[in-house]
Amino acid sequence: MLYVKSCYHKDNPIRSGTIKIGSLHEYREIEDAQIADKHEGNIEIILKLDDMHLDIAEFQEFLDSHNSYAEFVPIGPINTGGPSDALPGKRHIPHFHAKSTLSKNNGFIFCLSDVESQKDSEEIFNEYDDNWSFSKSKIEAFALGLAESLAIQVWNERHAVFPKHELTKNFEVCAYWNNINYVERKIVVDNFQYATNRKKLVEMVRNPGFIKPKSFSPEREFRICFDIYDNGMLLHPVKKHIIISAERVLHLINK
Repeated sequence: MLYVKSCYHKDNPIRSGTIKIGSLHEYREIEDAQIADKHEGNIEIILKLDDMHLDIAEFQEFLDSHNSYAEFVPIGPINTGGPSDALPGKRHIPHFHAKSTLSKNNGFIFCLSDVESQKDSEEIFNEYDDNWSFSKSKIEAFALGLAESLAIQVWNERHAVFPKHELTKNFEVCAYWNNINYVERKIVVDNFQYATNRKKLVEMVRNPGFIKPKSFSPEREFRICFDIYDNGMLLHPVKKHIIISAERVLHLINK
């Protein structure tokens, strides 16, 4: 099993020695129909909770939008009730209907196809004339290698990447990765959904960048995301993409 990157012949890192790291903003605005997604990193959540007894800390975790811009707007009157008589330590919420559009703040990302062979990827992105791959077992080394090279290039281009922030040498690049979850971006959460899928819903709120509609499922996308922190503060790059050295991952790529 492989992770495959489709590309143009001139951009193959075995030949060029470099790798292009994109961003959420780039995919929202790019004109290439093969990879464009103007709603990249956006999801809409509609809450329809009635007569529920909730753990407030868990509910707040769900409402926390993490690395996104979000605000829950009431749908009609809301009654948040009070302490539950039936379940001590819980809160009885008679009626909570609200909606929010989560828009994940910009960050660098690198997208791959999760396939069995390189030929499979050629059928997904047939307008590209080349591709390269590496074994799934090497994903951690690959992602961390990209993060190291990204950190070097971010420092070199720090004034262009963060024009309103004076980056310090304490900054760090954190990589995390997962398969894309192909579900509709409009998510309705009722009593049953909240009670049975709360942890999964929390993950969706925490990482809307790993969600795409089912219409994108033929891409079989696997994504590496990079968060950049400076003295504990999460930063959001303004650059739409950045070119990094492939030196730290070339030995992992299938020749």
